[in-house]
Amino acid sequence: MKRSKSIQAVIRRARAQGRAEAVTIIASLCPEDGIDGLIGSSPNGESGDYSSYWDVDALRKLLCADTEVCDKIDRLQGAHEFTHYLKHDLAKAQTEAELHEQVQRAACELPERWEIQICIEKGASTVELYRDGDQTEFWSDADTLAGKVDDAIETARAGARL
Repeated sequence: MKRSKSIQAVIRRARAQGRAEAVTIIASLCPEDGIDGLIGSSPNGESGDYSSYWDVDALRKLLCADTEVCDKIDRLQGAHEFTHYLKHDLAKAQTEAELHEQVQRAACELPERWEIQICIEKGASTVELYRDGDQTEFWSDADTLAGKVDDAIETARAGARL
């Protein structure tokens, strides 16, 4: 659902007011050690190094943030991240399904005496087309293996009609 420009303006204004209030609160802290209580650290294994992190609970307390609202925001951000990963997984599954479909199509539609080989090595993959055991060049501008297999099938079908 697309938000109207007036709603977006209200949201921008509210966020700007919130940031301005946060600046005022942070500026009122002692410059010498004002943020020390807002930053934590933890050791990185046995290396002896430490990582710093924001103490979110201390920040929320300092900014008088509504815990319930913050929890809702955290859940929404988590849901957004989860959705991003689901979209990535779906795209990967679609790509795999497309290749599977094209391989099945090749098994059914490839003319007699024609063969398609999918060659895979670390960092690269190619699709090769053969007629009577001799490699036949074919043109493909496809970005995916499925698209290249499709182009090889069409080349073989066209070559078989000649």
